[in-house]
Amino acid sequence: MKTLIKTLLEKTFKTQIRSFELQKLCEHASYRAYYRVSFQIPSPLEGEGVRRTGEGPITLILMQMPAGASSVSEEITNYQGKKEELPFINIQRYLSSLGLPIPKIYAWDEENKLMLLEDVGDQHLELYLKDASPELRISFYKRAIDLLVEMQKKTSFSPSPQPSPARGEGVIAFARNFDETLLNWEFDHFLEYGIEDRFKIKIPESEKKVFTEITRQISKEIAASPYIFVHRDFQSRNLMMKDYQLYILDFQDALLGPQTYDLVSLTRDSYIELSPEAVEKLIDYFLEARKKAGIEIQNTPAFKKLFYQNTLQRKLKDTGRFQFINTVKGNPSFLVSVPSSLRYVKQAFEKLPEYEELGKWIAGYVGELH
Repeated sequence: MKTLIKTLLEKTFKTQIRSFELQKLCEHASYRAYYRVSFQIPSPLEGEGVRRTGEGPITLILMQMPAGASSVSEEITNYQGKKEELPFINIQRYLSSLGLPIPKIYAWDEENKLMLLEDVGDQHLELYLKDASPELRISFYKRAIDLLVEMQKKTSFSPSPQPSPARGEGVIAFARNFDETLLNWEFDHFLEYGIEDRFKIKIPESEKKVFTEITRQISKEIAASPYIFVHRDFQSRNLMMKDYQLYILDFQDALLGPQTYDLVSLTRDSYIELSPEAVEKLIDYFLEARKKAGIEIQNTPAFKKLFYQNTLQRKLKDTGRFQFINTVKGNPSFLVSVPSSLRYVKQAFEKLPEYEELGKWIAGYVGELH
């Protein structure tokens, strides 16, 4: 692969690269592989986003893409258009045109599935949150919420998902959404991996009736809510801090979804656990920030109900996903986040007493919900 990288660097920057260093970066749950590429060139390199310290090396991020769908869930996402370019490139161009802080793309080698990206450092928001006092932690979350509201504001006037000669290709995110099929697939992902695979049992079809009926109803209610542009994984490991600026990563799965979804991803992520009281304060801050930005909002009780419905749906899915990553990808590192995910589920059930029957059914298999 080093020969391919050298060729890509020289083609991109139109200069000879005598040598470079390659550092493998943490992949988290992604199917993509990431490397930091450090290299020298004969003269100063011009161009925004190229990281350079004094006379030291220039660094970029190399992303190696997988062949085919980048995730299992992508295979059942309801996008019907032609995939003439990568969703990552398509959505990066759109978000960049809005002035949102995202890494710049320097080059894309389609044949070898290699992409060169701006290096925005390695200080995930998660690192700041873990070491912060409760007050400072909340202030960091408010900064992230401000960025989320900015993104929602700037994407609120959606372009046509159809190709337009005036603006080139359509934006893929606006041509797919969290329909009931996808929501139900994620619920069932929990059933398959969060219960059956985790506990090495097979639940008879006749006993799944409660789970199926109630989760289908939840999906129907979520899908009936107002939909907006959703990042889909707006959480502390996908927000990078560089020079006191938050950058948004991993936006390639963006689609239309509930107004609450990205807020759930941020405040109920699997790596930083907030108290229910802190979450309520951040929901109120989010609603006030949307109001100041001139974004129409639902009434607060309806919004909060949707927030906890999304919490229930997403955190059950995450529980199943972490077990899937362990079983299928041979990576057990995410299992440590299963307890916090299930605590979020338990707290969501407490806010949604109308789903008590579902909570009791799941608790029959998952002891953490007792």
